[in-house]
Amino acid sequence: MLKKILLALVILVLVVVVAAVAIVLLVDVNRFKPQIEAAVAEQTGRNLTIDGDLALSFYPRLAIELPRTTLSNADGKGEALRIGGAGVGVAVVPLLSGRLEADVVRLDGLRLEFVRYKDGSTNFDDLIGKSGTQPNADPSSGPGQGGGAPLSEIRVGGLELTNAQIVIDDRQRGDVITVADLNLRAGEIADGVTTPVELSAAVSGKQPALALNLKLEADVRPQLGAGALAVPQLATEVKGTIDGMAIGQTQTYRNLTIDAKAVRAESLALKVDFEQPGQRILHLSLSAPLLLDLAGPRLTLQDFKGSLDVDDKAVAPQPLSLPFSGNLLADAGAETVDASLNVDAPDTRLAATAKVNGFAKPKVRFAIDADKIDVDRYLPPRAEATKPADPTPPSGGSLFAAVDPIPVDLSVLRGLDLAGQIKIGQLKASGLNVSAIRADLGAAGGVFDLKTAEAKLYGGSFDIRGSARADGGRIAATSNLSNVDIAPMLRDLTGDALLEGTANLAFDLKAQGATVGELRRSLGGAMNVRMSDGAIVGINIAEKIREARAKLAGGGAQQGGFDRTQKTDFASLGGSFALRNGVASNDDLTAKSPLFRLAGHGVIDLVKEVLDYTVEASVVATTKGQGGAELAELNGVTIPVALSGGLTTPQWKIDWSSVARQALESRAGEKLKAQLEPAKAEAQARLQAEKEALKAREDELKDKARDKLGEKLKGLLQR
Repeated sequence: MLKKILLALVILVLVVVVAAVAIVLLVDVNRFKPQIEAAVAEQTGRNLTIDGDLALSFYPRLAIELPRTTLSNADGKGEALRIGGAGVGVAVVPLLSGRLEADVVRLDGLRLEFVRYKDGSTNFDDLIGKSGTQPNADPSSGPGQGGGAPLSEIRVGGLELTNAQIVIDDRQRGDVITVADLNLRAGEIADGVTTPVELSAAVSGKQPALALNLKLEADVRPQLGAGALAVPQLATEVKGTIDGMAIGQTQTYRNLTIDAKAVRAESLALKVDFEQPGQRILHLSLSAPLLLDLAGPRLTLQDFKGSLDVDDKAVAPQPLSLPFSGNLLADAGAETVDASLNVDAPDTRLAATAKVNGFAKPKVRFAIDADKIDVDRYLPPRAEATKPADPTPPSGGSLFAAVDPIPVDLSVLRGLDLAGQIKIGQLKASGLNVSAIRADLGAAGGVFDLKTAEAKLYGGSFDIRGSARADGGRIAATSNLSNVDIAPMLRDLTGDALLEGTANLAFDLKAQGATVGELRRSLGGAMNVRMSDGAIVGINIAEKIREARAKLAGGGAQQGGFDRTQKTDFASLGGSFALRNGVASNDDLTAKSPLFRLAGHGVIDLVKEVLDYTVEASVVATTKGQGGAELAELNGVTIPVALSGGLTTPQWKIDWSSVARQALESRAGEKLKAQLEPAKAEAQARLQAEKEALKAREDELKDKARDKLGEKLKGLLQR
């Protein structure tokens, strides 16, 4: 669009100049104003209005003064171009020998209005199109070709453009950019002569809100024979605000050359400063040789170096500095970008490469390899966590309120073709310390695919696979956490740890939504937990059991907050959770310790951030171990511990009346058993005696029967 604007401006100025040259050939110029206006209308279809008298002189200088002049849009309405006044004088005698010597060219009150309509067409398409309808023109033709001898020398005393204004009305974007107070001054312009150039302007816009002041200072040396422009030194400055943020930008070029084929600079130095008073300051600097091949166009920044410096107390107490270097090759014609970036900060060394093919539907391939990254250095610090030794922590707020409003816009996945690998030696993010990270990811057809990601953390390992879909904002993840020391991980992540031990965790989760909050409220899936050699921090159930004998007589209930100095040890703990709409339910939690057994069931509501959970503790039927003998009367008694309240400030409650009833029932049963034991033993003894007497009688009868049978057999044999 900028190219169109510049081309339109040149064409319109040439129209005015051609009209002025035509006037020079006339004697009574004002007499022919109607004919001039009619000729412009015939050639361009636009209305040219010369509002005032033309002034013309012939000798010793051929000079013309042009009054206020306007040129309409193609439909004859409005003003596409307006000139408040213009003037130029040319020495007559040098013209006779083929030399052009002109005074300072003055153009005052120029106003150009460039409109891009919603269909992409512009109000200058008719003129720009006509400018390109001369295919037989010889581009090598110089001044005077086809009508006389060429000028052997051109020398202009200077150029003054004052009080100019350019309005860009972009109706596609719904934005209007205005370049006002545009002033341009140049010294003598001649082949091989270095002249100073100064430019200033004020720029305003709507989207984003712009209020900028521009300045340019340069030394320019035309090389007319070579068709080139040499700029030994050029400096630009931009100051103002963008959407309320103060910005300052400077660019300096050394040994800049411009010709029909390319723009080259021995050195480009860019500096950009953003500032929000009292909040943050950002400095970006970059230096590199510059090559812009106009045929592509093709931009090359070879071996650029720079630094990004951030001073933001909300991010880090000390300013951050990230020095970087790399290469950039961008070819607009081939629609390719090939870039590499290296960051060598005191605490981070990173190497990244990226390749892009196609701009309408970009195909992106990248690789990132870093030794260590501390993301928390670049994020606002977390609120100070409650000290572990504080038995009564203050009421905590929401764990998720700060992140719930964050939008999750997955529409960027549509049309994205992405594939890459990430390797990070050490990473700190949200307090977590992770190492040996390797990830392979991609995106295509509106779906982001985390093919695999693995890492080591807190003595164990972690792997995850997942996907995200632009259609409906759906996210899914499957992960395994193996042999992780859970306490330090929870402390680093949340500032507190209500669990200790070696954890194994597996989950398969899904969620859908346009914000983090919506994702949390739609969270569903399954999770399985197994832990060993750990503890539940905040309550000592073993101690509460030992206190039970004193509590049983009084009954009632006992409750309190979690005391971080207390904990319940266990040898093993496990359970499975089903999640639906952000609520996790469980009915199979089990835990074992030498003194008791635990069983748990209930819900953990991640939406309301509360829990309603019951842990049932049962004394192991043994008199061994600490407190075993004195707790023998509690064998078989279950002590329910009700957990409730917020996730960050849970409460516990024990109904000792229920425990007392169980204990009484247990003791009554034992007493009855003791009373029945002697009678049972006597009955068993009597029964045994009767069995023995019956057996003796049976043996006696058998002996008598045997004797009688023997006598009869003897008698038979004697006969």
